[in-house]
Amino acid sequence: MTGVKTHLQHELKRTDLNFLEKFNLDEITAPLNVLTKELTEVQKHVKAVESDEVAIPNPDEFRNEFDRLLIHMTEEQFAKLEQALAHLSHQVTELEKSKSKELKAQILREISIGLDFIDSAKGHFERELKRADLNLAEKFNFESALSTGAVLHKDLTALATKVKAIETK
Repeated sequence: MTGVKTHLQHELKRTDLNFLEKFNLDEITAPLNVLTKELTEVQKHVKAVESDEVAIPNPDEFRNEFDRLLIHMTEEQFAKLEQALAHLSHQVTELEKSKSKELKAQILREISIGLDFIDSAKGHFERELKRADLNLAEKFNFESALSTGAVLHKDLTALATKVKAIETK
């Protein structure tokens, strides 16, 4: 490609070219310059891959990314459970006034869903903590999620006990 480019540049320097010939040579040279730039960029990337400048992803990095995303999603769900706990507390106050059987059943269902989520997350995190390849930050994240889950579990269990103790009509 450089030979063609050199030849076209040499032709452009000729003094015997008319306007139309110069215009046509310029029209050919412009895309050639763009193609040459793109080709050199591709060659740089190919050389980088051949010389291992571009790192091949380590499968463990994907595992670590999965762990990070799992913790993030669980923490988001725990935050939603905390909000639900506050909402359920207000519903319990309403239940104490109304003594509605349907409201009691609804509150207990919502509590059981939260408890089931926490139990399943707890089991998974306990298994993950047994992995030997965890670094300090990952262990901290899993332990933090476990302790948050334990506090939520305790609060939801106490609320369930309180709801079950309420007599309904």
